[in-house]
Amino acid sequence: MLGVPDPIRAFRCYPLMNNNMHRSHGSPSVGYLILSLLGVLMQRSVHAEWRELPTAPVYNLSLRTDSTPDLSDIDSYLRSITSQHATAQDKAIAIWRWSQRMRKQTSNPIEDGQHVLDPIVLFNNFGHCNCGIISGLNNTFWLNMGWRAHYVQLGDHTVCETSWDDGKSWHMFDASMSFYCFNDTGQVAGVAEIEKNPHYYLRNFAPEVGTNPVQDINDHQGWRQASDRPVHYHRTLANGYDSFKAPNSISGGGLHAQWGQRFAINLRENEHYTRYFGHLAEVDKSRTFRPLETGKDPEGQHRHLGIRANGVWRYAPDLRSRFADQLVYDSAGVTFGDARSGFAIKPADANAAGTLLLRIPASNVVTSAKLSLEVSRLSVTDGVSVSVSRTAGTSYQPVWSCTERGSAMAFELDLQPFVAGVSEYLVRVQIQGAGAGLESVVVDTITQINRAALPRLSRGGNRVQLVLGTQAETVQFLPSIVTGNHSQTVHEQESIDVETEVGFYKPILRPAEANTAAHVTWKIATPTPITAINYGGTICVKTANDRATLLHSFDGQTFVPDYEKADGDEPFDLMINRDVTPIPVGQREAYLRYEFQTQQYPRSYAGPGIQAARMLVQHEPRVKGFTPIEVTYCWIEHRESGDVERQHTQRIASPAEEYSINVGGYRDPTMQWVRLNLQGSAPADGKVTYGYSDGVDIGSGAAVKPALYEWGRNIALGKRYTLTGPQHAKNLDAGGDLTDGIIAPPDEDVSESYMPTNVMFEQDATAVITLDLGKTQKVAAVRIHAGQEAGFKLAYPKVIRVEVSEDGQNFSQTGEATHHQVFDPPANFQPWEHDDSPQYAMLPAGGRLAYAYRVVLERPQAARFVRVTCEALNGWGILLSEVQVFDQVAVQQDVPPHVYLPPLKQLAQPSPLAGSNP
Repeated sequence: MLGVPDPIRAFRCYPLMNNNMHRSHGSPSVGYLILSLLGVLMQRSVHAEWRELPTAPVYNLSLRTDSTPDLSDIDSYLRSITSQHATAQDKAIAIWRWSQRMRKQTSNPIEDGQHVLDPIVLFNNFGHCNCGIISGLNNTFWLNMGWRAHYVQLGDHTVCETSWDDGKSWHMFDASMSFYCFNDTGQVAGVAEIEKNPHYYLRNFAPEVGTNPVQDINDHQGWRQASDRPVHYHRTLANGYDSFKAPNSISGGGLHAQWGQRFAINLRENEHYTRYFGHLAEVDKSRTFRPLETGKDPEGQHRHLGIRANGVWRYAPDLRSRFADQLVYDSAGVTFGDARSGFAIKPADANAAGTLLLRIPASNVVTSAKLSLEVSRLSVTDGVSVSVSRTAGTSYQPVWSCTERGSAMAFELDLQPFVAGVSEYLVRVQIQGAGAGLESVVVDTITQINRAALPRLSRGGNRVQLVLGTQAETVQFLPSIVTGNHSQTVHEQESIDVETEVGFYKPILRPAEANTAAHVTWKIATPTPITAINYGGTICVKTANDRATLLHSFDGQTFVPDYEKADGDEPFDLMINRDVTPIPVGQREAYLRYEFQTQQYPRSYAGPGIQAARMLVQHEPRVKGFTPIEVTYCWIEHRESGDVERQHTQRIASPAEEYSINVGGYRDPTMQWVRLNLQGSAPADGKVTYGYSDGVDIGSGAAVKPALYEWGRNIALGKRYTLTGPQHAKNLDAGGDLTDGIIAPPDEDVSESYMPTNVMFEQDATAVITLDLGKTQKVAAVRIHAGQEAGFKLAYPKVIRVEVSEDGQNFSQTGEATHHQVFDPPANFQPWEHDDSPQYAMLPAGGRLAYAYRVVLERPQAARFVRVTCEALNGWGILLSEVQVFDQVAVQQDVPPHVYLPPLKQLAQPSPLAGSNP
């Protein structure tokens, strides 16, 4: 353990004599010798007492930056993305923006036969779903904001809408096709308004979601630019409105909203968690992702190659430690410390089985795991076996039983079939017989992470916070209840019928008989006293003659109700979470019951029941205290002189700490990984150097603060221009493509057959566009819509220069934009779904395949002619789709940040549990 003084070195700090205490014959005072020896013994005693304390784990750790929302729980997430906004509409738009950024459009994640509906789970681990699920996730956010929600089934699509004024007005948000629009009063329009007013969708869309307005529902020359593959999948505005043609089903009865789970990290001695910002290339791919229901990789469905990242947990408890019994999750019938190799743990009674229990709280969803262990089995009557629980200890699956004989034998077990798909699991090692023993265990777990959810760094100064929540072990359990799976984990059940065809409008577990109280009861047992309980589920009750009740018990006999629904009010999939208080001192078992009863609808979708159940139980840690934590970030800075890999390690010495990391470069860094471990528990090959790996703090000067731009009238629309520069034959200018009002969206389909509004220029070309505005007018700003594409080797210009003239002969330069402005978009820029995909890493600006360069004049100038000169990057061609000239522009510099990270002093004390509702 680092930081422990060497007692020998301490002894040497006490001299046996000094120059001022000599006797005449030079020998030290006997009294001084005694005092010195007493001092040394006291010093050694202090150190020995200090060493006798085991290393304390830390629990419910949250690592945050001011670039990524806080996904610890639903309340923290909403606080981090809405607190900086003043109006309800701005808060709702911020929620929509982050829902669009946090997931990609693919099929839905399904675990244990159930859709993943909790946004904290989906956003932290999966990052992909379809229109129906993201609408349910957004409904979760609306409800937790205190607003109302609708789930809207269109003819061929699903969206949601919210009301923040108790139903007086409704506002539609589509996070699947990445769209919202306004009515004529400036409010976000609702579904009923869009049905009646097509121009809301076709012309009044938010600037961040559409390329250009279109005339009517037959005009397919405008796109939903923030969606997935706008050209390839025909994501036009007209096709989008077509989905809203009446009739549409607007429902408050089925909201598909679930919540209550939380994300946190625990750390123990000899454990570290490294989260990478990409795939684990050196690991068999099948061990690194959670497949779709079809068994396929979600990233392969729509070529989303950058959805997931991976994490690697390593837990190697020292079973030879004198504190091993306190550092494992639980043990029974074993003794520790046998001197023989292969017997760090052995049965206390040779005639009875002993058990060692290890808990792996992997935080993210597990894709695979490996258990390495050394065991002894000296005779055929001895036994060593391993089993695993993925159900909070309610059931175990046998994994392996030793059939060989020997001492300290090494084995490696594949746990993937037993643990993939959960975020926490238990490993139980059972040993029996005088010749049975366990010497060591190492658990390596690979997790899947939504890459967008990782706490990243941006260029400039980064605020980083590490905050510990309640210091307690946290068990989270979401039992599978489909197809009768509940029977494998329940403690008891009575008169239960199971719906075989799962649907969002009906309960899965329901009464088998009328006028009989049906129930399922789960039992959660913990090795130390329980400190907090929160549980709930999705409650289905559709009439006042039925009921559904949540109850708890501490003895399995007497149950206390915590909630009951006995009315026909919407929604019919009501999410309820409840805290259980008080909890008896020393209690180690909790019985959580879901009970329902019907008068007339047994075995029916019309009857009561539940669609989902969730439980969270916290219990005391075996070792209490605080151990310093090390946080290491690794990233690549993109500098003009070349890319540089850097690291930074911070020692966290308190339960809540904020620090800064400064990052350089002309664009945001390429994140590599972030590692968390207790001090002294870094990887064996990891050299820990506090501060920057190169010893240099470059400062925060690389930061760029985004602004908002409100553009005036485009006075270049439909105007004539001359064009010089060698054009590419695959997409020549047709004579007016650059002022036709049609703006190409981001996509790979850029040639004339797909996007005739584009104009392509040969490699190393200089393209010059000279516009004739028809008369002298005030020019305030110019926007140049450009693109990238790898196949034709097209990139954004190296530099764009804007000049103006009144006579067409004498031009004066008014401003310029360089290539790297693409990395400084406006504050309301919404990236398309593939913007961060590594498949475009070969392009100079990555996956940003379309971008509008801006040149804002220092002051408006009178001009009839505007000349735009675009110089190509060396070895690349140029792709342009539109040039716009504006008569005015308003620039707002004071823009709320995308993420609100409050100072630590403003943070409320962490509540033991999150997700409760009244």
